[in-house]
Amino acid sequence: MLPKYPSRLADDNLITEEQRSRLSDIATGRVFSLYYELRTVLYLGILLLTAGLGYFCYLHISQAGHIVIILLLSSATVVCFLYALRKGPPVTLIRAIPPTPYFDYVVLLGALLMVCVQGYVQIQFGWLSDFMEYATLGTAVFLFLISYRFDHTGVLAIAITALMSFWSIALSTTKWYEADFLEVAGLENRAIVLGLSLAVAGLLLHARGIKRHFTITYLNFASLLFLSGAFVSLISDEREWFYIPLMFMGCGGLWYLALKLDSFLLLFYAAVYGYLTLTVELSRILHDPFLWYFYLLASCGGFVYFIIRYRKSFRRKA
Repeated sequence: MLPKYPSRLADDNLITEEQRSRLSDIATGRVFSLYYELRTVLYLGILLLTAGLGYFCYLHISQAGHIVIILLLSSATVVCFLYALRKGPPVTLIRAIPPTPYFDYVVLLGALLMVCVQGYVQIQFGWLSDFMEYATLGTAVFLFLISYRFDHTGVLAIAITALMSFWSIALSTTKWYEADFLEVAGLENRAIVLGLSLAVAGLLLHARGIKRHFTITYLNFASLLFLSGAFVSLISDEREWFYIPLMFMGCGGLWYLALKLDSFLLLFYAAVYGYLTLTVELSRILHDPFLWYFYLLASCGGFVYFIIRYRKSFRRKA
C-alpha cells in the first residue's frame, strides 16, 4: 500500500508532481538512505586516524622528540575544540542538530586526541604518576562538559570511561600500574557502587528533561558495571544471601527500564545476567549430571528463542 500513497496525495492536490515523484522513488526503494553506513565509516575513520597518529609518533619519536610530538598533538586538540566552539549549536537541554555533517567527528577527534596527549605524557615522562587520580578526574569533568555542550554521546562514553578510571584509582591503596592491582583493589564492589550512581544520575537527568537521549548511554555503562560487579562477587564471595537478591533486583529493574525506554540492549543485559545467575545457583544444587546437561540444553535453546522473539517484538514497535 505504501507506494500508492504518493499518487493519492497528488490526486488530492496535496503535493506537487515533483514531490510525488520523489516520494514514489523512496517508497519503491529506488532511493534509499546510507546514513548509518556513512556514520559508521566516518567513526571508523576517526579511530583509524587517531591510531595512525599514535603509530606515526612511535615511528618518528627519535627524529622529532617527545616535546615536539606533544605540542603537535596538543595543537590539533585545540584546533578541534576551537572549531567546535565556533560552529557549535546553541546550548540546549534537548537534542541538538549538528551544524555541519562533520561536526560530530571533529568533536570526537578532539576528545580522543586529548586522551592521547595525557597518556603520551604519562608514558614518556611519568609526570602524572603522583596525582593520576586528579588528572583522570579533571579529564572526565572536562569531557562531560564537552559532551553536554556539543551534544555528543560518543564523548559522553569517553567521559564515563575516564570517571570509571578515576573511581578505580582513587579508591584503591594499590597503584594502578602494580601487578597485584586487580587482586587487592576490590574492584567488583566499587563497580556496583559506581554503576548504581550512574543509573541514578542518568534517570534523574532524564526525569528533569536534560538530554534524555543520553539516558541509554548512562544505563548501558551502569548496567554493565553493576551486574558485572555483582556477578563476580556472587561467584567469588561466600555471602550468597546478599548477592543473589542483588542480582535479581538489578536484572528486574533493568528489565523494567528496558521496556519503558524501548531498549533491546538493556533487556538483553538483564536476560543474560539473570540467566547466568540462575545457572550458577543451579550448578550448586544439581549434582546429577543428567539433570545438569538437560538443564543446559533446554535453557540454552529457550534463551535463544526468547531473545529472538523479543528482538522481533522491539523491531515491530520501532
